Amino acid sequence: MMGRALVTSARTRVAYNICKSLARRGVEVVVADARPHAMSFASRHAAGTARYTSPFEDEAAFVDDLLRIIDRERIDVLVPVLEETYMVARHHARFAPHVGLCLAGYHDMVRLHDKASLRGLAADCGVPMPQTVSLAALLASPGIADGLAYPQLVKPRQGGGGWAVEEAATPARLLDIARQRGADGGLAQQKLAGHMVCVAMLYDAGRLVASDTYRVLETYPHPYGQGTLRDSVACPGAEAGLRALLDALHWTGVCEADFIVVPDGTGGAEGGAHGEDGRGKDAGRGLADHVAQPGHSARADQTVEGGQARQEAQTGQSSGASAHLPRLDGAAYLIDVNPRFWGSLAHSVARGVDFPHYYYRLAMGERDVAVPQAPPGVVTRWLGGDIMRVGAQFIAARDRLGYISGALRQRRRVAAYDDFDLADPLPMLAWSAGQAVRAVRKAFGMTTTSEALSGVWE
Repeated sequence: MMGRALVTSARTRVAYNICKSLARRGVEVVVADARPHAMSFASRHAAGTARYTSPFEDEAAFVDDLLRIIDRERIDVLVPVLEETYMVARHHARFAPHVGLCLAGYHDMVRLHDKASLRGLAADCGVPMPQTVSLAALLASPGIADGLAYPQLVKPRQGGGGWAVEEAATPARLLDIARQRGADGGLAQQKLAGHMVCVAMLYDAGRLVASDTYRVLETYPHPYGQGTLRDSVACPGAEAGLRALLDALHWTGVCEADFIVVPDGTGGAEGGAHGEDGRGKDAGRGLADHVAQPGHSARADQTVEGGQARQEAQTGQSSGASAHLPRLDGAAYLIDVNPRFWGSLAHSVARGVDFPHYYYRLAMGERDVAVPQAPPGVVTRWLGGDIMRVGAQFIAARDRLGYISGALRQRRRVAAYDDFDLADPLPMLAWSAGQAVRAVRKAFGMTTTSEALSGVWE
């Protein structure tokens, strides 16, 4: 396959994996970013690099810059990454005459991304979500807090990541957090014990093209961050949940959703349905909302298949080396939706579900996309995130020697890393250098390029 693609957010491991995937398929990839030293700039897979204005500082200049790059580099397909996807979707009419895209409409993206609107859509589609209450409702009627099940997790309305999650064990603490954050500060959601399951799908005008499901075993930041260790699973409940949402929206493009799967189907959550305003329940950022303590996998200790998951992680391949993946049954509670390329994209690519390749084909107008029906299951790791996780847990450990001993005993072989490849080592070094520079700038109170919208997408 020949052609040229432009991939944004080159500083991220998501863009790096898209670049690798497309380059291996014969596509010439130009990677671009607002930062001067993005990790993908150092990749041998990049055919070119480019800079643009940060969209979170000047949206109009960002759009103009991308259009200039598209014209100068003779780009066939634009692949926006992370929140820059929403910017491109919002200006779809300007991009469409010049470059191929495979994106849903901006308003549908925000409907899934925004936790308030997601609640209503999930309720309409019959997709269960854990019991949730808005901070505005708590502040207006503090007595609501006494009737909730605890612990509660307080999360922002849009995005935020693990850093923005706070846990409340009592009504008093929940109300304290609500007062600190204010009525517009987000939502509180019951914390459930269960498997952390993520489902990723690609649609073309309402037609499902490709799908992948995996379980999160470890996270960073702990305990409410992104997955650093994952294994392939089958989870019919979670898969049906995301498909119901995307079918209802007649979706186009990629999308990933996070679920908590409660094996016995209980967990104390509402089955789908009604909160203080009678609408569907919601949770915030959810890849690691419900995880074990340091040294354990990111699932409740009482859940099934714990020994099997550890054994699979040690071999680097799931027991589903054929069509038979570990199957997780039970109630699947929707936590969050990312209507764009997601952090653990490398897991699907390593398994053979090559979402970047399929996106490119669809954006080029090709509709006959061959997708493997029963690829082997794999175990994958985000190395940089895992290094930061281990470092943070080591610093926090009371018995540091014991922590090191335990970590060394838990050796796990993986099929692929998100951010490191022996055949292409420079991006990992560039990322490490960037992290060091960022830490120094933060320590001295220096500003950095904005990476996310200040406020909410409307």
